[in-house]
Amino acid sequence: MRDRVNDEPVTNVHSPPIPVVDVQPGSAPVGAPLLDASVVETLRQLGLLGRLYPAFITALPDQIARLSAAVAADDRPGMRMLAHTLRGSSAQLGATALSEAFGVIEDALVRDGCSWSADPELSAELSALVRATTAAMAREAAATPDR
Repeated sequence: MRDRVNDEPVTNVHSPPIPVVDVQPGSAPVGAPLLDASVVETLRQLGLLGRLYPAFITALPDQIARLSAAVAADDRPGMRMLAHTLRGSSAQLGATALSEAFGVIEDALVRDGCSWSADPELSAELSALVRATTAAMAREAAATPDR
């Protein structure tokens, strides 16, 4: 995968710490695939996978940083909008498990009385999911001739 701005190989994708909603560890959906094979194949057939996956991987750290800033500012509408955006964009690209995890966050924000916390276990779960998903996307993009 190559950086779209500098046309250099992207070798290590880092995302900032992910704030998490006050839900129980392990409450995110279990068993969802990292990537939906049918969406991957459709994007590949349309000649979009090699462009969309790198763009998502590049934009994701900024989106997560914006979510963290919204949490720090206790900007609940901002938190909800960003969680919703991350849920939808992940779903559109076939990142099923990631979409469902952001859905858990969005749904928790909709409930009254929901608070945000910096639970390290939950943050680590979501961070690991982001790393695994973006690694899978990078592998798919690298194996796609439409880049």
